[in-house]
Amino acid sequence: MIESFPNALANSLWQGGLLSLAVWFVLRHLTRYSAATRLAIWQVTLAVVLLLPALRQLPHLSPFETPTPVARVAVATESSPAEPLPTAVPRPLIEVDHHGPVELFAPLAATLAFFQLLRLALAYLVLTWWKRKSHPAPLTLPMPLSRSVSVRLSPRIGMPMALGYLRPAILLPESFAAGLTPEQLRLVLLHESAHLERRDDWTTLAERLLRAVFFIHPAVYFIGRQLDREREMACDDWVVDHSGSTKPYAEALARVAELTSLGPAPLLAAGAGRRKEIFARLEALLDGARNRMPAASAPLVLGAGVLLLLAVSQSTPYSHLFGFGTYNTTSVISDPNGRREFKVRGDIDFTDDDQDVAFMSPGSKLVIATGDRFATRQVELEANAHGEITRLYFSSGVRRTYDAEAQRLLAHELSSWLRERETNLSARLNRWINAGGVAGGVECALREIRTVGNAHVKRLYLEELLTVSTLSEEQLRRVLKVAAELNSDSDKRQFFDHTARHFRALDAPLLAFVDSLHSDRDRRHILSQLATDLPASALPRLLRSVSQLSSDDDKTTLLLEIPPTPDWFKATNSIHSDGDRRRLLSAVLTAPSVDPATVALALDSAALLNSDGDKATLLLNAAPGLKAFDASVRVLATMHSDADRARAIQELLGPSAASQAALLPQLARITSDGDKARVLTRAAELFIDEAPVRNPYFTALNSIHSSGDRQRVLLALLSRPVLTPQTVEAITRAALQIPDDGDRQRVHNAIAARR
Repeated sequence: MIESFPNALANSLWQGGLLSLAVWFVLRHLTRYSAATRLAIWQVTLAVVLLLPALRQLPHLSPFETPTPVARVAVATESSPAEPLPTAVPRPLIEVDHHGPVELFAPLAATLAFFQLLRLALAYLVLTWWKRKSHPAPLTLPMPLSRSVSVRLSPRIGMPMALGYLRPAILLPESFAAGLTPEQLRLVLLHESAHLERRDDWTTLAERLLRAVFFIHPAVYFIGRQLDREREMACDDWVVDHSGSTKPYAEALARVAELTSLGPAPLLAAGAGRRKEIFARLEALLDGARNRMPAASAPLVLGAGVLLLLAVSQSTPYSHLFGFGTYNTTSVISDPNGRREFKVRGDIDFTDDDQDVAFMSPGSKLVIATGDRFATRQVELEANAHGEITRLYFSSGVRRTYDAEAQRLLAHELSSWLRERETNLSARLNRWINAGGVAGGVECALREIRTVGNAHVKRLYLEELLTVSTLSEEQLRRVLKVAAELNSDSDKRQFFDHTARHFRALDAPLLAFVDSLHSDRDRRHILSQLATDLPASALPRLLRSVSQLSSDDDKTTLLLEIPPTPDWFKATNSIHSDGDRRRLLSAVLTAPSVDPATVALALDSAALLNSDGDKATLLLNAAPGLKAFDASVRVLATMHSDADRARAIQELLGPSAASQAALLPQLARITSDGDKARVLTRAAELFIDEAPVRNPYFTALNSIHSSGDRQRVLLALLSRPVLTPQTVEAITRAALQIPDDGDRQRVHNAIAARR
């Protein structure tokens, strides 16, 4: 059996953990292996763990087993063919399709790996900076090396370290120059030289990169810790081998532990270790029974690699015991009748009636299990390497003969499950249509489709039904009702996009289908298309659907595409955002040709806004097309801001008596003398000397308390070339009410000058 790569990758997490623990257990009890050999074995273990997913893709070849062909069973063998159970399936309450673990955790793993790689990049920059800021040490290497290495001192580090790659260097803390004897310095330099001579800088970099990429893999992290420990001990053995003595080197290590400052070891520096790790190395160094060979044993490492690969090759059959299953698809359905589970691996073809298996590829398997509170039943079909199918039947966990009862269970559950899948969908639908006969084929198909719980598959059935059959208007209505039952707005939207041409004459049912959607985005998408396709008679119903949207932005976008009508303004009034409503009403009022009735409706809608600024803006937009001012007055009456009301009145005032007679009374609602005076000064330029204008003009004028503002308005009015005696008399009476003598006298002088 060949395991799928996603399952192999997921299973490698726990399998790699078990493998690394097994290696750790063996090496812990076999102390005769040298540190260099143990290091090499751990490196091989790391390679095998990382290659586990690829290794498990190889065919399973066991030297201890011989495949035995099993006779193919095509039908039930112990009874005559049984009648299939009814195919009606209740709508499931819960249905879960399990995806592979790799698909679920891949984004998290990729994110963690990115941050770990970023951490490595920062560590490399720090080491480069340390090397650049250090200065040469007056020390020489204790022995010639195959690489050109410099020795440097740095005040920024607290432990000795070997920095490698293209220009390797050994960095020592400045305190070591005075804190260590020359012999101890020589041994410390010899240890760091061992790292560079063994190319530990490059192997450490490779291991750190692997640990960063596979950060989520626990075995990789565990093996990395073992590699760091064994690498240091292997270098200790190298030092002892080249120096010829253990005790002086142990004393040097103890002194280094005293001088080493606390803190985490740099990620990419070889030879850098914490104080606790140095003490562990001292204990191993003083162990006289330990193997101190500085080089790895090639036969032992090769043997360990072969054993690891053999263990991996034999572990595939046991993946299902502890890890993720080897099934491509696992579906669990729970409904009032109990729980049903379907598991599929490999390629399987089913019979035309969806009640049996016609073909299974080698290694494929099908498991169908049903159960309730009282009993469980399970059917397993598996193909061997030759494609021969073995059929097993279990009842309440006990294996039974695969008989007619097992065949009925397979037929019933298989047909129920397959109707929820896209496989052979067209053939299945045609079978349903044919089962209903000439007259009732469509009704029979709709009954079957209605039992499908998977919204995506139900949509495909409905679309296929519209493709293969010519439906009556009543049948189209029924199709829309079934489509409205889809529990996915995305599927409803796709259904409309694919089939809208079939329903152009069904305004009300189509809009009822739209109202069944919950997503504003999807409803707007459909309504936008219907706004251009539906006849004008259906527009009121469409606008009611628009009003039911919860998003003001979606409503605004749609209404901008629809010509304004009384129902259009009702939909506009359902928008809560003043900004969106102002945008809509501005589009209406600034249109090239807009009739007075539409202007009146737009202004009535503007009166419902909360913002006086938006109201004033809309009044100014409406000004060029205004013929009557009743609607404008209704908007002005709802405004609270003196500045906005004054601005609107001033801009709306025209040279006609109708505009002045309608708008000037609104000045009485303004409390600010300055705003009143500004509007009245503008009105004086357009003043129509008639009673309907004169009376509200002087009513507003006499409500001004400020002497200066009243004087300014009266002088502006007196500047007109012609005034009736009634207006001059009204000006004279108004001047007498000016409290300031100087302002009053200036007005009297202007009146006398006119005479």
